[in-house]
Amino acid sequence: MKSQHVLIPFLLITLSIAVVRADVYDWVDEKGIRHFSSSKPTEEAAPSKLPPIMREKSLRARPAPMAAATCIEHGGVHCEAGPDVDGSVLCHDGFAEATARFRFECFTAKLSVSEISPIAPNGSARIYIRNEKGVAADAPKVVVKTAAGDVVEAVGPNQIAANGLEEYLLQGLIPDIDSLPPGSITLTCKNC
Repeated sequence: MKSQHVLIPFLLITLSIAVVRADVYDWVDEKGIRHFSSSKPTEEAAPSKLPPIMREKSLRARPAPMAAATCIEHGGVHCEAGPDVDGSVLCHDGFAEATARFRFECFTAKLSVSEISPIAPNGSARIYIRNEKGVAADAPKVVVKTAAGDVVEAVGPNQIAANGLEEYLLQGLIPDIDSLPPGSITLTCKNC
């Protein structure tokens, strides 16, 4: 019984090697198109002379990963110049090899919380919102959800200029800002 357990894996390995070593045939049809097959379809088909496939060589032949080109070291994205011919952005110094898409970079705003003031005695606080993109943020909203589940919307301007900073006022009874759970401040705008 033990010899059968040893024999079966040995046979499977032998068969898999035989399948890997099968010939590949190639032939050219009447239209001049070259075909390849693992079975011999015609008498003219001959075994192909293919190079051996070696995993060791294929791993060394991989190109090094390329870092995405950005406008960070080229003066930033120049949205006023319009898109490059491939739809990517152009940089302020004329660099045209950046990979960021013009539509995403120049038509969408990105908001982040820059600073939160301490809570005033009346329970209000100021939240400073930065627009990190070179396009104005339209109809921004700053909403805070407290640990108790209360939702408070901050009051502020209806637009944040490109790369601008604006102040929003949270009014009402706000608990200690430091006690707010992570993700309790939500920032949205029409073009975010």
